[in-house]
This record gives sequence, structure tokens and C-alpha cells, in this order.
Amino acid sequence: MRTAGTSGVTRTVVGHLEDGTEVVVRRSRRRTRTVSAFLERGQFVVAIPDRLTEGQEREWVRTMTERAATATRARRSDERLERRAEELARTVLRISERPTAVSWVDNQHKRWGSCTQQTGQIRISRDLAEMPAHVLDAVLVHELAHLREYSHGPAFQDLVQRYPRMDEAMAFLDGVSWQRQHG
Repeated sequence: MRTAGTSGVTRTVVGHLEDGTEVVVRRSRRRTRTVSAFLERGQFVVAIPDRLTEGQEREWVRTMTERAATATRARRSDERLERRAEELARTVLRISERPTAVSWVDNQHKRWGSCTQQTGQIRISRDLAEMPAHVLDAVLVHELAHLREYSHGPAFQDLVQRYPRMDEAMAFLDGVSWQRQHG
């Protein structure tokens, strides 16, 4: 199914990822050179220049979906952490986007978490494992919100503020960060 937008953008559903996520091609006259792929509102979007042929489109879709599948397999998810993230996405944020993987990492000491929107992967600093549950939940909510909103703009802030203990958790983390810096 191809739908044309008013801004010179067309969207075509071309298939599904292994997990059932719909794959959509977004052609744009404004995009001239680059091809990108990202999760958006529960779909895997491959954004391409409008001038590409159908054969080039198929090749880019194949390349980008393979990259996403490889990245997902490369970072195995922690089942308990992933279940908690999915519950928070559903009940607190009320968004359809779901992470492809949620894992503990040992190499993040200045960040509490990170999210790669293109692959849907969320990484959580293992330093949070011993902190109160509401603090971990706040970081998960923050990273989950990035599945929908890339920047920290107003739409993102509206999402994260749905978590009732966000301000309390951020104050706690600010205190931990201060203590680390000032011993």
C-alpha cells in the first residue's frame, strides 16, 4: 500500500521484521543522498530519496533490515529488564513502541542509560542495579521515551513526566552524580 503525503513524501508498507514490526519505506523528494532506518511509532522506517529505483529500494530495505536484525541479535536482552521496560511503555507512557533489547552494560559510568532509536536497543548502566526501583524505572522511562522522541524537546518532556516519581528519581541521580564528582 502506497500513500502520498502533502509534503512530497510517500510511504509504502513493504513487509515485516522477524518480530512482526511493520517495515515501511518513506520516499522523500527533499532527501537527496542519504538512506536511514529507524523505529517510529511502532514501525521500522527506511527513509530513502524519491529518485531511487524500485530495485535500489528493495536492496536498501534488505540492507537496513539485516543491519537491524544483526544489531538486535548482537545485544542480548535481559529478560527481567525487558519485561519491566515493556510494562512501563504500556502502562506509564502508553506508547506502542517497544524496545528490541534492554540490557545491562558495564561501560557506562557517566550516563545512566542510552537508547539507539534506529535499532530500538536500550542499554542501562549496571550501576543502577543496586539503586531503588523507582530510580531504575525513571531511567527506563526516559530511554523508552526516546523510542518515540529523539530529542529532549517538549513532546519528550511530556512523555517522561507521565512517570509520577520522575522528579524524585532525577534528584536522587543528581545526588549520586554530585557525590561521585566530589567524593
